[in-house]
Amino acid sequence: MERKFKQIIQEWKRSENKQEVIQSAEQLLFKKKQLQANAAMANKADKRYQVVGGIPKLGDLMRNKLNHQIGTLVEMKDKKHTIQIGNLPFQVQLDEWVVVRPKEAPTQAKKTSKKNN
Repeated sequence: MERKFKQIIQEWKRSENKQEVIQSAEQLLFKKKQLQANAAMANKADKRYQVVGGIPKLGDLMRNKLNHQIGTLVEMKDKKHTIQIGNLPFQVQLDEWVVVRPKEAPTQAKKTSKKNN
């Protein structure tokens, strides 16, 4: 990242079209912010959900492989599949999604183990 910024500064000094250099810098910054947001979403999803994988079926919780959003598979028609995230339905390709299930909360796990003893 640092190397890329140094390169942008050199381009700024040489370039007559400063707007192109500004756009290049903005793209680099946006990419970094997007990567940080994706990492945060992945971390949050990993804490709450466990990847199960397998063949999805209606009603399964699904996680997007790229942005880690969680939704419910509500419709399957040939190549058109609908995943609902919150109240919004989205047409998706299932190869971009993976089946997940909620992880058991640590407090529930402790209560369950005490009951079994």
